[in-house]
Amino acid sequence: MIYFILIFYFNIIFGQIGLPTFQGIQKISSSSLNQECGTQGCGGSSLCSEPECEKHQISMRWHSSSENRPDNLVLTMQGGNTVTLSARVTGDRGWYLYNSQSNANNGQHSANNQNTYTGNMSGTKYYRSWFSWSLSSIAGQTVTAAKIELDIDQWYNQGGGTDAYSKIWEVSNTTHAEIVTSKNNVAGKEIWNDLGNGLLYSCEVIERNNLGLYTFQLSSAAVSKINGLNGGYFIVGNSISCE
Repeated sequence: MIYFILIFYFNIIFGQIGLPTFQGIQKISSSSLNQECGTQGCGGSSLCSEPECEKHQISMRWHSSSENRPDNLVLTMQGGNTVTLSARVTGDRGWYLYNSQSNANNGQHSANNQNTYTGNMSGTKYYRSWFSWSLSSIAGQTVTAAKIELDIDQWYNQGGGTDAYSKIWEVSNTTHAEIVTSKNNVAGKEIWNDLGNGLLYSCEVIERNNLGLYTFQLSSAAVSKINGLNGGYFIVGNSISCE
């Protein structure tokens, strides 16, 4: 009976079953965030996203698998008009898991899962989400600015403060065809690494008590990447950390 309950709980968070509003087990003051995480955050010199930074049990979910909350790439074109692309519609989205308790190369991803759970669970399970958009509809056109709109579905914050830092990363070593397929072990860990390292495109402070829309203004490097893809897939990784 206990085993069944645990499996059901796991499927609710990481699979396709929706959740009622859940406010976490404990509420920690903002002063605790500073004590536990430091004050560098998005603007500081430390922008790491390896498990040293993700160790606090802070996690959240942008979307369940079937959810149609915003997962938008909003592009400003050279003529001044804007184009809004949904990852769920034009590309894909999901999460990759690294379980440090199992072994050093234990990565995991399921191809049919569009759930975007992100963060640390149980101290050993580190989730990073990703989003991919097809740029075929703007092939040959010039983008002058870009932003990403994401809407939080749930917080699962059990330690480390009331707020956290959410970071959008360049995905430089993984193609759309690779990221959308099921991956395990070494292959999954390699992509998980790619979702939280390298060039930082954007970073925002996410408030635990503010379930709603967040806008990530992308850097000029991201805009250059989009223009250089010539109608291909633009992919980003997302991590959440308490530094």
